[in-house]
Amino acid sequence: MRFSIAILSLLFSSCWVPRNLTDRAYYDIKESSVRLITKADKDTIVKTTYESTHNLPGSKCNLFSVTNTLDSSSKLGISIRLWADIVKPEKSTYYGNYPKLGLLDKIHSLKIAIEGDNKEFNITNLMKGDSTIKDFFWEKYDSKGLSFGHYSSLNCYQLPFFPNIDSLLTTLNSRADKLERITNYDFIFWFDRIEISTIDFKPKYLSMTITLSDSTGNQLRNITDKWKIE
Repeated sequence: MRFSIAILSLLFSSCWVPRNLTDRAYYDIKESSVRLITKADKDTIVKTTYESTHNLPGSKCNLFSVTNTLDSSSKLGISIRLWADIVKPEKSTYYGNYPKLGLLDKIHSLKIAIEGDNKEFNITNLMKGDSTIKDFFWEKYDSKGLSFGHYSSLNCYQLPFFPNIDSLLTTLNSRADKLERITNYDFIFWFDRIEISTIDFKPKYLSMTITLSDSTGNQLRNITDKWKIE
């Protein structure tokens, strides 16, 4: 009997891995999307099934939608999403909630532009975060690699604040663990339509190019996406 218990204990201990070791993995960014978005003038009230059943007040959220129109009268901005594989160091396992080693390849640069007629207008430095928005809800959504069903549950979604694109890149490159599941977020920024109005060509696309560099800094690769403007 004692021998059987000893064998079981040995098997259990050999399968058990401390939590602080199982999170040691990387994110390897594979895809991205950029979308032109608007913010509604009025907020919306979002209720879970439980809140609706029990006549509870629900949550007040800012209401966002994707748009293909650049000259919208609503507040205009962009939404960025990232998709990534989880990469484990050699001879290791991963059971964690999120990879705590951050990005495998760092983001060397990120450019957002409006394109048309073989011209482009770089708007990267026009992007501004909004610290007043904490929670939001998608009224209309469309994203490469992610169905709207991902957002069909009746909940507000958290919006992490970054004052500009550079601050987002700094966090992703050096403190990705602060965001935990980086692939769960929409990173949202707004821009001034007055500056956009100076474009001297017909806009056809909103484009984004993310340039990644490996650990040596010598190998670069680009991830791109475009969103049609009508």
